[in-house]
Amino acid sequence: MASLRPIALPWTDGFARGLPRRFNRIASDTTLFEPVATRVLNHHFTATMILDIIDSPGLSDYQRGRMAIAGWTKAMLADDVSAALKLSPHIRRHVPVLDPELALFEESPDKRFEAARIIFDYPAISPWMLPGIGRIQSRYDGTRLETRPMPDYVADGWSGYNWWCTAYGPHADDARRRADDTTRGARFAHYSEDDLENIRKVTDALATAATTAFGPHVIRYARENPGDPRVPRTLHRLVFATRHACYTAPGDISRAAFVLLHKHFPDSDWAKKTPYWYDGQI
Repeated sequence: MASLRPIALPWTDGFARGLPRRFNRIASDTTLFEPVATRVLNHHFTATMILDIIDSPGLSDYQRGRMAIAGWTKAMLADDVSAALKLSPHIRRHVPVLDPELALFEESPDKRFEAARIIFDYPAISPWMLPGIGRIQSRYDGTRLETRPMPDYVADGWSGYNWWCTAYGPHADDARRRADDTTRGARFAHYSEDDLENIRKVTDALATAATTAFGPHVIRYARENPGDPRVPRTLHRLVFATRHACYTAPGDISRAAFVLLHKHFPDSDWAKKTPYWYDGQI
């Protein structure tokens, strides 16, 4: 698999290695995804195909972690809980901040809600990987601009870093046509027609926003389990995502979460932090 090492970074190796475990520690010897390989993995690799290559030699922990997250998200988008469970240990191993979350996912009787809860808590979770050093943030400390990796739980002011951007309308149609053309190439000649169809279905996720795909699981669970103490925060995070995700759900999902939160938990801190609901962009 094509990888690269950074020629230069906006931080020192000492700074990277001294970051807390919640950060992605990228140093000058960390192998990263180059753009073409990233595009192929994003658009033409299913969760099962990612499982097949995730232990390939030469990959860094960072690469394996990003691949595992992307594959797990693709699996849940496809409602393939079995594949998601196989990828979960890889996330726990290579992305320490998500270890306790994925442990809960593995044990949960309602894995669709658990996945939704985790996704809305971590804006870096996406079926698409970023090439190079991935998500970064810059802050001015009064004397200079400091750039560092962005923790997976942080939502950026630029929505393109939050969850994933979707293709829609003619853009989605173009993506599907490109997927059809690509899977006819020699690289995919040894796959069965069923495999190729699953690869093409990966492209359909381009038209499905995080809030559209996983918001209904949160709303369903909240209605069925109002006594779960995690519900108020998860409803808040869903509303938050309908505001900050890169393309998001229709307003009815945001409004439903808002109404449930304020109806059943009006005095909670999470209701106080959620004064509005949002009408989505698509």
